[in-house]
Amino acid sequence: MSEPILSLRGINKSFGPVQANKDITIRVMPGTIHGIIGENGAGKSTLIKCILGLLDYKGTIEIQDHDIKENPKFSKSLIGYVPQDPIFYDMKTVNILDFFGSMRGVDNKRINDLLNVVGLEDHKNKLSSELSGGMRQRLSFAIGLLSDPPVLILDEPTSNLDANARGDFLN
Repeated sequence: MSEPILSLRGINKSFGPVQANKDITIRVMPGTIHGIIGENGAGKSTLIKCILGLLDYKGTIEIQDHDIKENPKFSKSLIGYVPQDPIFYDMKTVNILDFFGSMRGVDNKRINDLLNVVGLEDHKNKLSSELSGGMRQRLSFAIGLLSDPPVLILDEPTSNLDANARGDFLN
């Protein structure tokens, strides 16, 4: 049996007297898909921010057996992230991907392939302000996939997509 790609043990996160996450334990095996479901304010985004190393927490989070608190830079290199509400500088789509790709050591072929995969090849020279909400979400998805990470975290990735785009995205 293989080891989990992502492991959370006893995760607790509070904001003063408000406990956002209480004793959360999850084991994510390679090649699996998991969802975190709950009502607004249930702590889903807080848990994601803990996994991303953006919030301090009690407990242990490991990615490929690396504790994210002990080796944050390496651990973060193993995660692709697609936020619920992507925000971009007003640059051309391809330049945004080039910018993020340069931080991840990604070549132009990968960027062009991803533009095709997410359906933005015909929009690569548009400014981000000229993209619809769904197209910006697709751009965010491409950024999350740039380094072909072993862990991909999606925070409500279909929230800005119409029914047809939602189906394409999920496929």
